[in-house]
Formats: sequence, structure tokens, C-alpha cells
Amino acid sequence: MNKIWNGLRYGNKKTKSYILATIFLLVFGSISIGFTIAKKSPLWGMSAIFCFLVAFLFITSLSFQKTGKQIMKKTRAELALSDNPSTEQKEEESIEENIYEKYDEETVKGIFIKYKVNKDHKPIMIDLCQSEKIRQCPAYIWADQGYLNLLLFEEETRKVTIPLSKVSKITYEKGAVANPLLDYEGFQKPSFLHIVFSSYLPTLYEDSKDGRKGYRKNLYVLAPDIKVTNTSVRTVMDMLKLDLSYEGRFADPEMHNPYFEAAYLLSIMLRDGVITVSEFKGRIKKLLQKLTEAKISNDEFHLYIKQMVNARLITKEYAEYYLSARK
Repeated sequence: MNKIWNGLRYGNKKTKSYILATIFLLVFGSISIGFTIAKKSPLWGMSAIFCFLVAFLFITSLSFQKTGKQIMKKTRAELALSDNPSTEQKEEESIEENIYEKYDEETVKGIFIKYKVNKDHKPIMIDLCQSEKIRQCPAYIWADQGYLNLLLFEEETRKVTIPLSKVSKITYEKGAVANPLLDYEGFQKPSFLHIVFSSYLPTLYEDSKDGRKGYRKNLYVLAPDIKVTNTSVRTVMDMLKLDLSYEGRFADPEMHNPYFEAAYLLSIMLRDGVITVSEFKGRIKKLLQKLTEAKISNDEFHLYIKQMVNARLITKEYAEYYLSARK
């Protein structure tokens, strides 16, 4: 009864129609049995049989869909924890329909009410989160009362809540393997969620490794292990007031200084479309001004400027301007 009630409250038009039609057929069939007994009429008996038969077909159809969802839930959990998802993806492809078709605008509004989504919610795309078994999933994100909330649109909706104290930084993962034919398969067909979330799909690029061409994507990791797309991370940064942190290693140990690292991170975000060209210019100028005013030796200052030029993080014109400003 709880599932039927939730279906009537939060289901889409198709789901509600199935449930209401089944209830109507069962009620009318029961009434027909009463008339069959009272009037001893075979016509009413045939009507009752017809109603029960159609209701049974509806119920069987809904049960089959539920079984399919249970299979998909298990498959997605295995995929989220798999190191080599290509084989499982093919298996998933053979049994998965477009799981987003049932989410229309009316249904999503009902889901917002059910999960008490506040007005500051924003859409993002989560590429992977092993701890919560999330894989390539559209989500709404909002912060409230010391918690980060994620409303996930999977086979069924669910809400994940994480203490903001655990969400301390954002790091960068370069070159994750991508498959344009199998990734985000549900977004290859039109749906309401496709309209809302398609702009948050990852940007893919071609790459060659061991003589073989393939596709890759750059991801951003929200601590502890929520990987979001490059088109989603700006939303997360603005909402949580976090900036990108660097945890890699440079070939030259002397490049491990806060100014070079900050300029490098700005170039990453510019390349991935996280910040605009004008934002990059404004932030790189502020960084260079801080470097110019820093209490370091002139030798260190010249070294840092030279490193930025060699790494193509700033132009020679910028370097000359700030070198002269230091004098």
C-alpha cells in the first residue's frame, strides 16, 4: 500500500494511470461478481472475468518492470566498484532502457517536495563516487544546516547527506577513460532531465596511448571521493566557497611554490572551461601582483616568473611588466 500511495503522489502520469486503472478494474470486477450472483447473468460474469484479466496483466507488467530495476540496481553497484567497467557496461546496455523517461517536470516537482529540496539547489553531474555507489548520475546539490545534500536521479531517486566538515577541498583528475557510445547512455535520448542536465555532461577529448586512440575526460574530485564533471565543478566551488587544490608533482622540485601552483591551477580551469578568459586574466594579474609584493629575494622572484613563462602560464609581456614593477 505504501508503494501504491507513493506512486500516486510522486509518480509520473503513466504510473498514476496504471495504478488508477488497476484499482478501477478491480472495483468494477468485484461489482460485476455481485451482479452475476444477484441476477444470474453470464454477461456480468464475463465482464468480471475481463476486468480481472486486464488488471492481472497490468500488475504483471508493473512487477516485470520492478524486476528489471532490481537487476539494473545490482549492475550499477557492480559497475561503480569495478576497475574495468567495459564488459559490465555492455551487459548493462543490453538490459537498460532510458531510466530518465519517467522523470517529467511534474514528477520532479513532487520529488522536490518529498525530499525537502531548498531554493538554493543547483544541478550537477556526478561521474563516479565509489563510497556511495554512484556512477554517471544527474543530481541536485544544496547545502543546509551543516550538511551537503545530493538528490540523485537513478532508477529510483535517493538522497545522500554528507557533513560539510568532511568536504574540505577539490582536486583534479586528468585523463579519465571515456566511452562516448556507452557513457551517460540515458542522455542519448530526449527527456526532461536531458534538457536540464545535458549541459553538465563532461567534455571529451581524443588521446593516443600505446598507439591506440581513445577518448578521455578531466574530472574534479570533491573530498572525500565525489568525482564531478568539468562542467559541474564551478557550481560546487561557488556553493561551497572552495577553490581547486593541487596534489600533483612537478618535474622540477623548484616549481613547488604557491605562486606557480596557483597559476597552474588557473590554467587547468581555463582549459576545462571552469573559468572564462576574462576571469583567468583578472586572477592571474592578482596573483602576479602578490608575487611582486612578496617578501622573497629578487633571485627567487625572477626564477618564479621565468618558470611561469617557460610553462606558458603567462606571456613574456606580462613577465616584463611585473619584472619592471619589482624594481
